Amino acid sequence: MPEVIVAVFEYVLSPMFGAQAQETCSKALPYCKDVFGL
Repeated sequence: MPEVIVAVFEYVLSPMFGAQAQETCSKALPYCKDVFGL
């Protein structure tokens, strides 16, 4: 299930918020660091 959430996040939120969303996600959810390669 988390994979689906991550896919939706990448598809919807990344284009909208860009780096800010990536930074926020990487701080709040550690696995997002792997998703965004941070």
